[in-house]
Amino acid sequence: MSPETANRLRTNGERILAWLFRLAGRLGDGSSGGREGRAVVLAYHRVVPQERLRAFPYLEDLVTPEESFAEQMALLAARFRVQPLEEIVRTLREGGRFGPRTIGVTLDD
Repeated sequence: MSPETANRLRTNGERILAWLFRLAGRLGDGSSGGREGRAVVLAYHRVVPQERLRAFPYLEDLVTPEESFAEQMALLAARFRVQPLEEIVRTLREGGRFGPRTIGVTLDD
């Protein structure tokens, strides 16, 4: 991501979405190269209140504060086509294609 793009992003949620766009090849830098028809699934490990983060000192990459999670979900809902995992799996099994910006979210804790 260019410094100019990074400077325009106001929140961590927007930075995370920019990273996700980059992974999905849709940040507008011309790198989409045949990635249409795919879905991205975000996997969250644990979401906890901000005050409980100290209980996970060695897992900071695996723990998301509730406040950040709520912000990220709002941004995803506004900018992506969020689909239930069941629908994503069904589409894959049936050999279907996904609409633009299709994304799923999963939590394992």
